[in-house]
Amino acid sequence: MDNVFSIMSQAFKLSKDKKTAEEAYNMAQPLFKEGKLPTDYHLTFAWILYRRLKAHYQSLGSKESRQTLALYLQLCTERPSVVHSSFLYLAISIKKTYPEFKFTKFFSMWGVDNFRDDDWMPFKAENTTIMSLVQKTTYLAMAEMKIINDPNMLVMMNTLLTKATARYPKTAEHQRQLGIILARQGLRKEAVNAYRQALLTEQKAYFWSELSDLIDTHELRKAALCMALTVQRNDDFVGAIHLRLAEILIQERDFKQALFDLNKFYTTYSNHQWNIPADYYRLTEAIPKETQPAQRTAEWLERMAMPARDFLLDDLPMSILLIEKFFNSKKGQEMATLKNPDGSSIVLPKKKLKGRKTLEPGDFIKARIKQDDQHRVTLLGIDIASDDEAASHFGKIVVVEGPISIKCNAAGKPFAFVRRCYVGANLLAGLNDRDTVRVKAFQKDGKTTAITRPIPISK
Repeated sequence: MDNVFSIMSQAFKLSKDKKTAEEAYNMAQPLFKEGKLPTDYHLTFAWILYRRLKAHYQSLGSKESRQTLALYLQLCTERPSVVHSSFLYLAISIKKTYPEFKFTKFFSMWGVDNFRDDDWMPFKAENTTIMSLVQKTTYLAMAEMKIINDPNMLVMMNTLLTKATARYPKTAEHQRQLGIILARQGLRKEAVNAYRQALLTEQKAYFWSELSDLIDTHELRKAALCMALTVQRNDDFVGAIHLRLAEILIQERDFKQALFDLNKFYTTYSNHQWNIPADYYRLTEAIPKETQPAQRTAEWLERMAMPARDFLLDDLPMSILLIEKFFNSKKGQEMATLKNPDGSSIVLPKKKLKGRKTLEPGDFIKARIKQDDQHRVTLLGIDIASDDEAASHFGKIVVVEGPISIKCNAAGKPFAFVRRCYVGANLLAGLNDRDTVRVKAFQKDGKTTAITRPIPISK
């Protein structure tokens, strides 16, 4: 036992130097091979293996690098642990050097449940953000899964991506990747929901294109492809989408619009000298010879895409919101406070109102509200609410004019009335008692409450 301690101690020390990492391995490896290495020394041997492989995998070759990874997996080391995560990092590097290395097979033996908390966290270095170990693993495994259809691997990736979407709710790509895996598992409904979550987080043309493959209804599939074209205007990235949309339009006998898409496709592929697929010629032959392409407008595309937009937002609650005020945060960011009919408030950056410059405090909007697990709110499908829609939620909208009477409650907090219209303290800045003002308000349950800052008027 003393001899083992001496050899392993010396080998561990030598492994720390790249120049002697191979010598360290040659000292320790025979002990393990001959069954003479107690499990108490497996962690030490694991670090010796890691340092030798990290230093020399590019010269060791694919076979020996893979054999070393397999050797590590035979060791009795704690999992999860730093050394376990270190070997996964190393496996990612080896995959990039040796494409024939089956990374997902190694990862399945490494264990999808063996990530440490730190492995989920991206980190910053030199003004850039470096992906976490989980993110790197996910992207590499998904690339390899394109040519792998092992049901066990699909289950493993489902487990990993389900965890990743919970950890990274703002990373739409993970939702999309989960959708791909679910579709390959035959779970179409769940796959569609995963894509919907991805699109609610970030609008990408290829998200819409892939979602269209999972949709059964003809109209919705066409709408999804039209949404892809509204999201991405650069034809270099949507050539194949034009081709797929053309096929649907031909089925509808809308030959003018179909020819527009075929021409777009052909121009893009010709400009880049890309190979023109046989499908293009097949679809072109289906167009009557006298057909002239449509002069497509943005309005047409938006109209055709509307069913897809409605489909995306359908499960989210529609709310009518009052724009109460705009203000600057302590960091100088323009913010907006919106009020719900129940009196609760939503505070978010003003730019999240989709840059509608016409919106002012006192205006009502309608929007779908998306809330994540951290209670962060995103407004989607924002539009102007009609007076009737606002009244149905907040009460009758009225304009009140008259002198303002400013008072203070027992705690010294100001409030005011314009005739019988109550004005809260947050709307009183810059006003003087007895000023003649005009104020927008709503009436509900016998009460009239100001919804905009009173504006002084001349009398």
